[in-house]
Amino acid sequence: EKGIYFASGGSTGAPKYIFYDAAEYERVCMNLGRAMENAGLGKGDRAANLFVAGNLWSSFLSVEKGLPYTAAVSVPVGSAMPMESIVKYLAEFDVTAIIGLPSFLLKVAEAAVNHKVKTPLRYIFYGGEYVGPGMADYFRQVFPGVRIHSAAYATVDAGTIGYQCPHCSGGTHHLFADEHYLEILDPETGLPVPDGQIGELVTTVLNKRHMPIIRFKLGDLGRFINTPCPCGRRDRRFEILGRC
Repeated sequence: EKGIYFASGGSTGAPKYIFYDAAEYERVCMNLGRAMENAGLGKGDRAANLFVAGNLWSSFLSVEKGLPYTAAVSVPVGSAMPMESIVKYLAEFDVTAIIGLPSFLLKVAEAAVNHKVKTPLRYIFYGGEYVGPGMADYFRQVFPGVRIHSAAYATVDAGTIGYQCPHCSGGTHHLFADEHYLEILDPETGLPVPDGQIGELVTTVLNKRHMPIIRFKLGDLGRFINTPCPCGRRDRRFEILGRC
């Protein structure tokens, strides 16, 4: 009762189906909003959600439910329209943040150049794929001064795990320690590696009861970072260093 089903992307095999009750899912979306706000999204921003909707995927719906937990205004454009219409919306609403898959956001940037579209873009939030240095350089060329952050470190199975502050870049995130118990383990022995060493990221979700996620392998390699973050937040930092 009062729940929702999602499907994983199936990148590591057949898609898995994941159930959240309504309160659990609301918490995931609240934390997604917190993640984007912690990176800087806030008052005066107009955020265009460019994720794909449907097919039991969580990204578009979760962003729409997460944005009201920030001070930004949502512009739920999606990705199903012709690219010319998408960039027209970005200009018409003076969009300051776009959120989506990096490969699709790259096409948006190319269309903005081709159609000579101007928008006061301040943020690019990405999820689901990696943004390499070359792609980041192109984004900054098309949208001068834009800041590039992950929307959150999250999976459909485990929810919202980590967030970036303005001082985080690449794969570095702060941990939502009130939501996740994150371990970094030796893939061979299953034992924790010393802080700073690389291992496999494994999480236990602390607030999910209807379909518990316990010591779930996230499929990523990473390490804990023990130095203080310049932002002053005490949430522990970790760095994602590629797929296992």
